[in-house]
Amino acid sequence: MAGLSYSTEISEQLFGMIEWLEQHPHPNDFVFHLIELLGATLAGVKPAEILTLTVYKDKAKNSDWEKTHSCLSRHKKLKLKDIRFIRDNRQILFYHISALERTLERPVNLRFLRKLGYPENYSLEGYLEHLRKRFKEISFPHEIGIFLGYPLKDVMGFIGHPSLKFIKTRAWKVYGDARLSDKRYQDFREARAEVLRIISETMEKEAVLH
Repeated sequence: MAGLSYSTEISEQLFGMIEWLEQHPHPNDFVFHLIELLGATLAGVKPAEILTLTVYKDKAKNSDWEKTHSCLSRHKKLKLKDIRFIRDNRQILFYHISALERTLERPVNLRFLRKLGYPENYSLEGYLEHLRKRFKEISFPHEIGIFLGYPLKDVMGFIGHPSLKFIKTRAWKVYGDARLSDKRYQDFREARAEVLRIISETMEKEAVLH
């Protein structure tokens, strides 16, 4: 079970979203669905998540997305980066600024990404823009796993590093020693569960008040 300080830290990050939910006591199911998918990123534990959503040019058809975006925009550390548009499908990278900065600035990750052509001079926006360009070059660049918080060994194993044997599949394919991957996976699960708990408690209070 998450400790009190851990819960408080996550609650502080969700403060703006909680305010929005208190002001909109009957949001649509899509809001909760996206919060669930993004839970670990909203908590600052998982640096990013990439999702493909149906977003129409006609705003009248997009009421669910508009409300959800309004809620998510209240999170001070969460940002969105459009990666690719395919007809009415919009591929979006949802990222936690601080968590993604910490992830990309790790020396091993920087070395790996630079070998793939990422700029020698690191900047978060510069690397995100390079990632977006990579999606134009190939359908799904494997280094996206670094941005999503997967261990480097698993990204390298997926690419085909000969010394890293496939072990199992969790939310991603695990290679080599599974201990770090298992810990990372559990951290993501616990953070997601804590976000859902906090949001659910907020909505239960609002249901009673209204």
